[in-house]
Amino acid sequence: NVQPACSMDNVFLTGIIKEIDYSRRAIVIDVKSNQCPGPRRFEADDISQLNEGKKGKRITFSLKSPTCEGAKIYKIILPKDEGKNKEGEKDNES
Repeated sequence: NVQPACSMDNVFLTGIIKEIDYSRRAIVIDVKSNQCPGPRRFEADDISQLNEGKKGKRITFSLKSPTCEGAKIYKIILPKDEGKNKEGEKDNES
């Protein structure tokens, strides 16, 4: 049997960025996906790639977990291009 490409280890979600806490490497996202709806706090090792201009923007990301339960704080994997602007350069460069 040929299986469609998917990850058994991660849950993929979409939401709106509400808060970015660089010192704690934490992000609050209002998750719109049915698997894990509502405002939730997540941790991300690569949070420095997000700038303040990303607040209020839609983001697609994955949990480092096969499930999303209760009030647990999950680590997430951010897309590699989330910190870039339309021209492909970092937003904070001049």
